[in-house]
Amino acid sequence: MNVDDFSEWEDGSSKYKLKKIENRPYLAELVRLKAERSRYFLYFAKQHNTSDFEELHFLKKSMEKGIQLPETNTTARGVPPEMKADIIAKLGRLIPPKKLPFWENLPTDKNSADLITTQEN
Repeated sequence: MNVDDFSEWEDGSSKYKLKKIENRPYLAELVRLKAERSRYFLYFAKQHNTSDFEELHFLKKSMEKGIQLPETNTTARGVPPEMKADIIAKLGRLIPPKKLPFWENLPTDKNSADLITTQEN
């Protein structure tokens, strides 16, 4: 995978529409989910033995007019160089040789936040 394989997608879901749905489906309840090209809603079923799908309208009106593709990422987020060096120094002997190149080639960034202690938007 490359950095430009990722994009920052806008959340186009309508909180109002989701709150308004009676018997709102939750992911744990769904057994079948179907999406069709050029349709702006999903079809779902809560049972395996049924061929009937229910429609889920959850997008904002502005999204139903057309979804614009976001710009792709141009730079890797990276990790702080000290963290990368620390991981390789402490775990390098334990990491299988096939997987060590991943850690050695991991991008670094001095300004990268530590996601264990902070949350990134």
